[in-house]
Amino acid sequence: MPRAASKSRPITGYKTAARMACPHCQSLAKTVKTKRLDAAHRSQIFECTNSECGFKFEALNEIYRVIKKTKKPNPELVQQYPFLGAVGTRKQHA
Repeated sequence: MPRAASKSRPITGYKTAARMACPHCQSLAKTVKTKRLDAAHRSQIFECTNSECGFKFEALNEIYRVIKKTKKPNPELVQQYPFLGAVGTRKQHA
């Protein structure tokens, strides 16, 4: 029997467990804090899991290229970030 279609809902309170390599010792660096700056940018604090290293750093995540265009564009978002409105367009860096 087919499943009933469900409406998609925005994700709220979603916490990512982003990880990356420590740029100094190449050990795992885990996210300890995330802050949403705006719709296209997020700041993350990472901490190296190697106790002998202990490096802690902030990284910025940003949407910079559209791979597949949305079927439900947010007009306010596209007005603020025009590159989000077309496939293959990239954010222009100053």
